[in-house]
Formats: sequence, structure tokens, C-alpha cells
Amino acid sequence: GLSPIRRTCCRKQLAYRQGAQNIKMLLGLASLYLPTVAAGGSTNSTNGTEVHHDSHDEHNSGGLAIFFFALVLVLGVVTHTIAEWISLPIPYTVLMLILGMLIGASNLQGGPGDNWFHEAMDMYATIDPHLLLGIFLPALIFESAFSSSFHIIKRELGQALLLAGPGVAISMILAAVVGVYIFPYNWSWWAALVFGSILSATDPVAVVALLRELGVSKKLATLIEGESLFNDGTAYVMFLVWREFLVGDELAVWEIITLMLRLAIGGIVFGILFSIPALLWLWSIYANPAIETTITFATAYLCFWFAESHETGIHVSGVLAIVALGLMFNRFKYFISIQAEETVHHFWEMVGFIANTLIFFISGVVVVQRMFADNPNIQLGRDFLFLFILYVLIHVIRGFTVLVLGYPLAKMGYGFNWPMGIVLVWGGLRGAVGLALALMLDLDDEVPDAISDQILFHVAGIVVLTLLINGSTTGTVLGWVGLRKIKPSKLRAYLKAVEAIKAESERKAISMRSEKMFQMADWDLVRRYLPQYEHKTRDLALAKVKEIPFHLEDNDIINMFKDTKELPYPPVRAPSSIVSRDDLKCELTHRLLTAMSAHFSEAYEEGQLSRNAISILNEAAETVFDNQCNRACGNVKRFESHRHWIPTVLMYFGRPLTGTSRSLQ
Repeated sequence: GLSPIRRTCCRKQLAYRQGAQNIKMLLGLASLYLPTVAAGGSTNSTNGTEVHHDSHDEHNSGGLAIFFFALVLVLGVVTHTIAEWISLPIPYTVLMLILGMLIGASNLQGGPGDNWFHEAMDMYATIDPHLLLGIFLPALIFESAFSSSFHIIKRELGQALLLAGPGVAISMILAAVVGVYIFPYNWSWWAALVFGSILSATDPVAVVALLRELGVSKKLATLIEGESLFNDGTAYVMFLVWREFLVGDELAVWEIITLMLRLAIGGIVFGILFSIPALLWLWSIYANPAIETTITFATAYLCFWFAESHETGIHVSGVLAIVALGLMFNRFKYFISIQAEETVHHFWEMVGFIANTLIFFISGVVVVQRMFADNPNIQLGRDFLFLFILYVLIHVIRGFTVLVLGYPLAKMGYGFNWPMGIVLVWGGLRGAVGLALALMLDLDDEVPDAISDQILFHVAGIVVLTLLINGSTTGTVLGWVGLRKIKPSKLRAYLKAVEAIKAESERKAISMRSEKMFQMADWDLVRRYLPQYEHKTRDLALAKVKEIPFHLEDNDIINMFKDTKELPYPPVRAPSSIVSRDDLKCELTHRLLTAMSAHFSEAYEEGQLSRNAISILNEAAETVFDNQCNRACGNVKRFESHRHWIPTVLMYFGRPLTGTSRSLQ
């Protein structure tokens, strides 16, 4: 019963309160785990039996850990702000990696503990890789799986699993061939397979952060994101299996198959089962954002710990368990109450930003210190040469993998074409997950030092090269293959929307000037502060689409979905682009269904739709749009023949959607 203005004010006040709750929760979590990180690098052993901590040193270590945590976040915010201000084309995560490398290089000039800053940095540079994965992976993977479009992931699941299964196997074997026959290290096949399993994983931390900043097509972004999530778990499973052979443990064929199935399939099943009690718990809670957010956060970390911990005896892949958990929460996100849904999403967005800031900065520090430290097993001149050769070869290997799997990929999901393949190859970044696996190998006493040092050097180098070169140029590649080009139909629809906004602004301004309380206002000043839309139309010039009058009445839009052979106006023709009938129908349908989904969400927020109803309606709208665009509008008639039931359902719940009903009828 509230007016729109009052309802908006209430929502903003609620958002402010929820934001304050998020900050309090994050500060509390930071105060819990950061002293643990510091303790990991500041323990002293006496006689090999007891560990003694000086209380003053421990207090200083904890304080330095918290200080460095806050300092990195401040540097991240400043870097992000400057990058946006000067429109820097380099992604934020790449900038944090560069910043970490620069500060890590400065630390090489002085020994550990030379001053308090070096001491604080060393705490993070020497962090246990198991702890690194345990702190960051649950948050990053859960946030990625939870915030994705479940409908698109479901459609592209076959493609993601094909790339994460056979794709990882092909890449791993070919990378192992490089390690055996090209590298001069005389590695065994087991060492080469361990190396190949680490390199075959495209890191979801790096890929997801990059795609969200570049504004890639949602379907392509979700495909790369889904592949990176699943192949990260697959590569981790392969790493554990081949590591057993590397250290001399002989496994029978049936033992290898059993281990792989337990880690992979077991991880997915465990994540699904673990999500059920948490979802039921969320279902039973009403309008308590702090409690519901805490449940999602605690569930993600507990699921990872139970899956990976030796104390539980479960021994399944924690990465795949988190992927399954996040997808389950995504599928049943309406189990979260209306009042808490926005808080939960904002909280995980904040967690993702903080985790990405820290992990890329720490990766930069670790890479520099590991690659340029004095090591008898590394010859910098020779090894840098083979590092650049490896950088070229991993793209050749990934390109061959995509080429082999191209035909089945084209028959699944939303299809597959060569521009998508090029982006898939070039966007296969390596990041913190591969680096953590190499660090785990480096700390393994059963692995020869020469092998672990050489693998760590090349993995660290590939992480840097793929992030710096591929990460900085992926946007250019997207433009080169035409995936960032805006369709003429979308530009035409955008121009129509801009004209409507400008007309409504003028109408409102004229109406307000006639009101008594606004007659003394300086309307010239008001006009200067109104949004300026003219600069937005520069995309039209870039796309070489001629601007012509674009006016459609409701009846004209309805005729677009009938068997008419002519458009209600001549198509836009330009030297490089033509607005086709199918593209225009696809764009109009997309906007119609988007408006309907917005009405569905508003009705759900006001309590006029149940959780099950909003889920069914949104899934139906997305399915109709998929069918309409993929089959040249052939299924619009099917949707049109059943258009009466959607307004009927909404009216049943008391939502008078006259605009939607009129458009559908």
C-alpha cells in the first residue's frame, strides 16, 4: 500500500542497514582467520618436540597480518578507482597481480624481517597453500556458482562437462608430452602428468573476474565460467592421482578408477546432499538477513572442510562439492526470504571482490619471490627460454583440444562457432589454483626438490604470462572476432528507449513548471543536471548504422509476431549492417520478456507470488526466449497461443499488470 517513492526510500534504508551488517560480518571474519595466517609463518620449534610462541611476537604478528590485510584492500580500492577514472583497459585483477609483483620485487632487495613491512609481507608470501585454498576457494567458487544464471548453466552443462572431462584429459596428456620430449629436465612420465594436470586447469578465479569486467556475452561467459569451475575440480583430481605415482605408490587400474570416481562423482553428490539441510533451514527462516547470509557463508566453508579434511574420512573433491553446493543454492535461491535476498547477493559480491583483491595480490608476491629467488635447480636464462616456448605451446594444445571437441560442442547448448572457439582458447587463463597446487607440490617432502622447483617455476611463469598478456588483450580479441559488436537491432531498440526517456523527461519538466511550488526554480540549472543521452549514440556511428525515425505502435509490435512478410517500416540498411526481421523480433521479444520478468519479481517482492510460482514463471520466460532466438522465432506462436494464462496467474495473485497484459494481448 506504499507509494512508489516511499517504497523506494524504505528499500534504500534497508539496503544501508544490510550493508552495515555485511561490513560487520566481514570484519569479524577477518579478525578470526588473519591471526591464524600470521601464526602459520611465525612458529618456532624447540628440540623438534614443542612449539613456543613469544606472546609479544605473536601479538605483533597478528597485528601485522591485520594491517597488511587492510593495506591490500586500500591499495585495491585506490587501484580500481584510478583505473575507472582514466578508463584503463586492463582488468582489475591483472592490475592487482602487477601491483603484487612490484611490491614483491621490492621485498627481494631486503631480507625477511628487515622491517615491519617486509615481515608482514613474508607472512602472506609464505602462506601454506592448503590454507590458501581453504580460505579463498570456497568463497570464490561458491560466489561464482551462486551468482550465475542457472538456466544458462543448465543449457550449457553438457558443453562444460565435455571441456572439463575429455578436454582436460587431452590437454593434460599433450602438456605431459611437452614435459618429457621438449623440456631438458629428464622428467618421468608421472612428473610430466602431474605438471600437465596443473596446467590443464583454467582458473575460475581469474576467468570469472575477467569476464565480468569485459562485459562478454552472457552465454559465452557462462560457458567459460562453467568449464573453468568443473575442469578446476577435474584437474585437481588428476593431480592427486598422478602425485601418488610420482612419490612411488603403485595403484592398480581399479584403484585409479575408484579414486577418480570417489573424488569427482563423490564430490558432486556430497555437495548436493550437504545443501539439502541448509536449504531447508533457510526455508524455515523469515526476514532475517544476517542469519540467512551467515548460513550461506558457513555452509560453503563447512562443505569444503568436510569434503577435504582427513579427520572426517570422506575424502572427496572439495572443489566439486562447492560447485554442486553453489548450483543447488542458485537453483533454489527463492528459499531465501525476500527481505534477505538482496543482502545475500551483495554480501557474496563483496566477498568475491575482497577475495580476488587478496588472492591476486598474494599471487603476484609469491610468483616474484619464487621465480627470482636463488635456486640451484633453476637456470634463469635456459628456463625462461623454455617458459616462453611453453606459453606458445599451451595455446596450441588448447586450440587443438577445442578443435577436436568442436563438432560435439556445436550440437549442444546454444551452439558453438569459431569466434567462440578463439575466445575460449585465448581466455584459458591460469591463476591462483594452479599456483597453489604447484606450491603444495613444492612443500611435499616425498617429491624430489628438482622436480617441484622446476614445475613451480613454469607454473608461476605461465600464471603471469597468461594474466598479463591474455588478460589484458582478451577485450581486443573479442572485438576482433566480432563478439563485442552491438547488433543493429539492439542499437535501434536502444535509440528508441533513449528517445522515450527524453520525451518523458521533457513532459515531466513541463508539468512541474506549471506547479506552484516549482515556479521559482532555476530550470536552466535543472536542465544542466539532467542526464545527457546524446553521447550514448556514438555507438551508432561506430556500427555504421544510419539513424532513421523509429516509431512503432502496439499494433505494429503485435504484427511482428504474425506471419507478415513485410516489416511495419523499411529495414535499416547501411554499408556493413542490416536490421533483419528475425533479429528485430528477437530483440523485441527479449525486451518484452525482460519487462515481464521485472513484473514477476516485483509481484514476488510484494508477496503476491509464491516462491514456486516466481521460479516457474522466470524459467518459462527464459525458455521461450531461448526457443524464439534459436529457432528463428518459430516458437513465438506457441508462446502467443498460451499468452492468456500469465496475466491470469498474476491477476489471481492480485497484481494488476495492465501493461504486460496489454502487450501480450
